[in-house]
Amino acid sequence: MPITVTGQTVESSLGLSAASAAVAVRAVVTSLAAFTRTGNVIIADAAGVIGAQDGVTLVVGDVVLLSNLYATGGAETPTAADSGIYTVTNVGAVDDDFILTRHGSLDSDADLALWIATGTEAVVKSGTVNGAKGWHFRIPPNSTATTLNTDGIVIPRYAPNAPRYMSGAMPAWQSVTNVRIASGSEWVDQDTGAVIVAPSDLDINIGAAIGPLGIDTGAEAIST
Repeated sequence: MPITVTGQTVESSLGLSAASAAVAVRAVVTSLAAFTRTGNVIIADAAGVIGAQDGVTLVVGDVVLLSNLYATGGAETPTAADSGIYTVTNVGAVDDDFILTRHGSLDSDADLALWIATGTEAVVKSGTVNGAKGWHFRIPPNSTATTLNTDGIVIPRYAPNAPRYMSGAMPAWQSVTNVRIASGSEWVDQDTGAVIVAPSDLDINIGAAIGPLGIDTGAEAIST
């Protein structure tokens, strides 16, 4: 369930805008064999099929999301600088390497700046975990990344209608009580990239000091 403020999502009650654009991706990459990225292209270090990602068997032309937060199940975990949206150029074979190429929606520094400025989202269509829950992904608006392939890009996931972003001081009229973050909700600490999971229902006052939750320090709030 989304974080609510007396029956409204935090996003709507605080007047936060929705993202302006979305890119559909087939699946989220969850496991990769060892690879080398040169510029916008990832090539496996050895021949072999890329394998199913989040339960989805990929084909050439599929668009996937690669995030260092979630591609942790294989021989090599990508770095934050590897993160982004990719097209499957080659699925690989017993005598061929798999190849992923950055998708045209996010393959330049200008695209990176646009994603951050507009809140562009990646919407996952399939997958045992990410597709089933309808997760959306976006780069938080406080990201300092400016150079693709060099700067680390954190791309956390969040549930549809969850708050887009909360940061900084709020006017007194926005101070509210009875804000509940449901048990199991997630958010990402933008300083460390750590995914934080609420161990139980958390009732907070947005007008109060909420630093321990990470929200006022630039965390992307996510809710299951």
